[in-house]
Amino acid sequence: MRTKPWGLRQAGAPARALLVVLCVSLVAAASAESTSDSVQGRCEIQFFATSTKRDFSGSADARPFSLTRHDDASGGPEWWSASVEVAVTDLVTGWDERDKDMHWMFDSNHFPSIVAEFPHIASEVYQSEHPDEAAPLEFRLTIRDVTRPMSAKVLHWANSGDRASFDAEFDVSTSSFKLQVPTLLGFLRVGDVVNVRAHIELDRSPETPGRSDDSS
Repeated sequence: MRTKPWGLRQAGAPARALLVVLCVSLVAAASAESTSDSVQGRCEIQFFATSTKRDFSGSADARPFSLTRHDDASGGPEWWSASVEVAVTDLVTGWDERDKDMHWMFDSNHFPSIVAEFPHIASEVYQSEHPDEAAPLEFRLTIRDVTRPMSAKVLHWANSGDRASFDAEFDVSTSSFKLQVPTLLGFLRVGDVVNVRAHIELDRSPETPGRSDDSS
């Protein structure tokens, strides 16, 4: 996915990362409607940031991931879990200099990945009679050495056979993750809140192992 270079070397990289993370979580939600033990997913992410000079956007693809179904040994409802990662160096804005600043901000040498964890996704939460009705998806997002609880909206469900897709959206605050956003000339700054949007596609894979029995 390509993006246009929007000016300003200050990156909203955290947003992209968060974006990726978000997509992942949403993907997990969509998989809840499948009867397979494991669902393969991919996520395309876009982020939108503001600045004192010119607003800009960027993109990234999450690493391929899978959603795993869990059965409650006590007979309770099943749930799903997933872990999604995006390589910091995969975050791009279309401008090499800004990307370098962004990767520095994330300290990619010591923290090469941004991780989103979805430990417990209840199937019934996402089985709505109104596919376009926003549903909240809770997850944990880790950027560098900071982990925060996050909530995203799931939109535009589409199911066809063994495949499903949906969109996810959420806002991320760079300051809440203690990120020092680079500035240009000492006064050009990027806004604290970055909007993250993701498109997730899921593919059921019945032959892929991944089911587990749990009592909690």
